[in-house]
Amino acid sequence: MKGLKKKILRALGLHHLADLLRKIRFFHYRYHFPYIKAVYKKSSVIKKNVSSIDGKLFSRLLNSLEQSINFIPRGMWGSIFNDYQAEAVKLIKDKNNDKILELLQDPLTNNLQYGFDNLAKDLQSPLRLETVFEAKSTADHFLALAEYTGAIKYMYPENLISPFKKKIILNDIIDKIVNHNFSDKFFFPNLYNGEKGVLTKYGIASLRVPASIYQALLVKKLGNNVCEIGPGLGRTAFFAKLLGIKKYTLVDLPIPSLCQSYFLGCSLPNESFCFNGENIELDEGIKLIQPENFIKDKDQYDVVLNVDSFTEMEINVAQNYLKNFIGKSKWFLSINHEVNEFSVREIVSEFPEYELISKKRSWVRQGYIEELYKISNLNQKNDKY
Repeated sequence: MKGLKKKILRALGLHHLADLLRKIRFFHYRYHFPYIKAVYKKSSVIKKNVSSIDGKLFSRLLNSLEQSINFIPRGMWGSIFNDYQAEAVKLIKDKNNDKILELLQDPLTNNLQYGFDNLAKDLQSPLRLETVFEAKSTADHFLALAEYTGAIKYMYPENLISPFKKKIILNDIIDKIVNHNFSDKFFFPNLYNGEKGVLTKYGIASLRVPASIYQALLVKKLGNNVCEIGPGLGRTAFFAKLLGIKKYTLVDLPIPSLCQSYFLGCSLPNESFCFNGENIELDEGIKLIQPENFIKDKDQYDVVLNVDSFTEMEINVAQNYLKNFIGKSKWFLSINHEVNEFSVREIVSEFPEYELISKKRSWVRQGYIEELYKISNLNQKNDKY
């Protein structure tokens, strides 16, 4: 019944209004710093700061997808596929490469990225609170990231005595985060005209950027060979490569993998790439692989990362992943919420090979639990986190 109501509201064009009425009373709880006034300038991308994807790389990508595009997801992702991604699948089968490239270049005119990033046509409604307050939320997340990195001291609300909010210049804070953690070649990749966010000297940073930097910093502590299950648009992989991580593997369904490949191919043109189904040995670079091949693959990793994904899967799919990580990785890092049918902690408890090392609230995303598990059955040393 719940799904039917959503479909009716969407058909009537009232789903964003219904969401607004449900969420508006509680939306302010998403912010870490209601007592801070972050000073920044909102902007949107009008000029790209990266080149187009290399033609040969793009041909390799499309060729790899042609071999596996018949995969149809189930559950929540099955609905997203049917509603938003089926058009792209047909274009790939028809070898309409020019039209595919158009969709990838301008995601705000279509819904190809719906479900794993904010850059989708149906998410740009002026009634959608997440879109209206996207820049404010981005600024709030950058302040939380600054606390984690030590760019600013941890806020102490018990010391608040003024009736006025304290002003913080956001660009100064972003400079400190970047200078303390990255090289001089740092930038925010702006591929997509119309992408909204906060304006910085490094480019425009949208909502998912601070969390992606945070995640990249976390996995960097755990090794230089990283695998991410359900990696969104690939933003964490991008920042991880800027941090010096040698090899990054992204595991996802065909259409998200297509978008990730385009994003990373444009943003990191000098990286080596291996696409799904290609027989290329990579010691360093970026590998994109689909779930079925990942399960069969024998690659080893220092850490497997999963963010906002496991609890969105069908439970048997998540369990199969956890079973598969044993013998492949030393660490499993989960950053997920606990509002769906099952939590990560509940399904991990079924596997004695997993030892919970730490559990805490995410520094950047309110409502998310960060859990680090050590996976036994690997003959490795240097076990400290």
